[in-house]
Formats: sequence, structure tokens, C-alpha cells
Amino acid sequence: RFKQGKETLEHLSTGWFIVATTALSFFVMIPLLPIYLFLVWIGGQRGGPILDDVSTSFFKQLLFVSILVPPAETLIFQWLPIKILRKYFKWSSIKLIFASALFFGLSHPYSLAYMFIASISGILLAYSHILYEEKQISPFWVVTAIHALRNTISIVLLELNKI
Repeated sequence: RFKQGKETLEHLSTGWFIVATTALSFFVMIPLLPIYLFLVWIGGQRGGPILDDVSTSFFKQLLFVSILVPPAETLIFQWLPIKILRKYFKWSSIKLIFASALFFGLSHPYSLAYMFIASISGILLAYSHILYEEKQISPFWVVTAIHALRNTISIVLLELNKI
């Protein structure tokens, strides 16, 4: 079943791949929700400074997490580590994915729960980068688009939760 899903995902057009991977980044958390809730319970915090600061405006959050952060984080946590580790250490794709995801998760130290969510998202982002590198279609922009869309949906859902 996993292999069939992977093949389906890999054969989607780039636009549909971005949408499907973004949706998958949310759905994959459903079975992991008990772990996330446990981490919130022991850590007492769920998000980063912008998400937990109720005084930050919706548009400021959107600008920061949907436009400014995705390209920077894609460069630092997917593009660079994957290029460097592949070139100098000749790591397999699976090692590259998990190393990139670990770097990505550790770069979000606001709480254990947030690091957990970021690591899971990092797996999908690194996988997307490697897949699109193999397809020779700009992996940087594909990953940036997935990251930006995921962050935008998260900010909108958090804003709707305030209503």
C-alpha cells in the first residue's frame, strides 16, 4: 500500500504533487496525534513565538511564515544539507531525508511538540526535494511551495480558531 501511494504521488503533475504533499503533511499527523499531545502536555507549549504571540497580526504572521521563511528554510534545511551530504559523504536518499528532517526539526526549538511536527514535515520536504532533484525539476521551488502552502493553511486555521 505504501509503495502504491508513493508511486501515485511521484506520477502527479508538479502542481498536484504540491497540493497532495501539503495535504499529506497534515493527514500524516492524525495517527501521530497522541505523541504530539503528550509532548504538548509535558512541554506546555505548542508553537513558536509568532504562533503563540496573540498580539502578532494575522498579516504579519502570513508574511513571515508563508513568504519569508519557506525559501530561507528550504535553502538551509533541504537544499544545502542534501547537496553537501550527498557530495561529501555519498549518503543514500533515505539517510539524506532523515538527516535533513532532523536538522529541520531541531531548528524549531520552541517546544518539543513543535520540533516533532517540524521533523515530520521535514521528512516530506526532504523527500520532495530528492524526488524533484531526480526529475530535474527545480526541487528548491517545489519544496518552497509545499512549505509556504502548509504554513499558510496552518496560519489560516489558527486564525479561524480565534473566531
